[in-house]
Amino acid sequence: MSDKLRTIELSIMGPVASRLAPYVSANVISVLSLLAAVGAGVAFWLGLPATGAILILANGLLDMLDGCVARARGTAGPFGSFLDKIIDK
Repeated sequence: MSDKLRTIELSIMGPVASRLAPYVSANVISVLSLLAAVGAGVAFWLGLPATGAILILANGLLDMLDGCVARARGTAGPFGSFLDKIIDK
């Protein structure tokens, strides 16, 4: 099942990642993912559930995108993997 999901992820995010790869680092995308998650928490705390939900979706999309960009740039490595795991928690 996970191979099937990986194929779907790559078919959706692959074209976006290959366009972004020359301009944006995967680590920058990981940090943007973290900011979206923090923003979602703040939005829910302020009583803005629609904004919070949109930011959670953005967090998920950015989280999928960072690995695809790293692979497209050829920069996938231990530091990026560590950073991604820390930010995802």
